[in-house]
Amino acid sequence: MNPLRVESYTEKDEIVEVLRSYAVKNRIACGRLRKIAKELGLPSNKLGALAKEYNIKIVACELGCF
Repeated sequence: MNPLRVESYTEKDEIVEVLRSYAVKNRIACGRLRKIAKELGLPSNKLGALAKEYNIKIVACELGCF
């Protein structure tokens, strides 16, 4: 997986499923999102944009990034 871009819809779908598995009522904590991003080798802002695209709200933001 390329750490800077989500190349295929399959990868994108898999990443969204990971986000959804950690989300509660379509919400995910900022700290959790940043940890997932690190584990997947993706920039947190890219993962945040993907979450937003799929209506997963980022809550309890620690850094004001989202």
